[in-house]
Amino acid sequence: MPSQAQDSMQGTLRFGVYEADLRSGELRKHGLRVPLEEKPFQALVILLRHPNEVVTREEFRHQLWPADVFIDFPHSLNTVVAKARRALNDSAEKPRFIGTVGRHGYRFIEKVAIEGPKTTAPAAPAGLLAIGQIATGPAAPAGDTKSPHRRKLLRASFAVLATSIVLLAFVAGIFNPWSWRDALLGRPRHAIRSLAVLPFEKLSGDPS
Repeated sequence: MPSQAQDSMQGTLRFGVYEADLRSGELRKHGLRVPLEEKPFQALVILLRHPNEVVTREEFRHQLWPADVFIDFPHSLNTVVAKARRALNDSAEKPRFIGTVGRHGYRFIEKVAIEGPKTTAPAAPAGLLAIGQIATGPAAPAGDTKSPHRRKLLRASFAVLATSIVLLAFVAGIFNPWSWRDALLGRPRHAIRSLAVLPFEKLSGDPS
């Protein structure tokens, strides 16, 4: 069961070269786990959640130990904070992270970056995906020529059609090259090789 210091917030708290993973309850330095007991980790999380704010000794007592547990509170709290400092290579005399505010409480004096829990994005429907593309929204209607993807398809279709026409004309020219020359020069397709002269017969009866 998550502790009271952890269950109200899930994610990662980063400070300097350290990070406190609230989900796993681990302290890491440069990504490597730093051994730290549960109570000192909880005390560190309480401070991290309130950077540059004084956390009183009574607030620590309320959050770290149940009301029906009887302990030597001053000694126990001092021990917990000392273990948290030791894990951070910190000291009470020259604090870099955990500062002591008289006998009032403690304060975290370093900047803290809060990152929320990582979630996996839901998979997009199959109809939204295209080859070589990431779906970013619903597919454009069939008549929508303004879609970039549709414009690309139309250009590709025109290019294929033009290439086919050129190839067909090229093949036709190979098998009948003279037809192309005659068509370009405006010559008839069949040259006149002979002329037939037919006799005329007067049928009108008019000498003129």
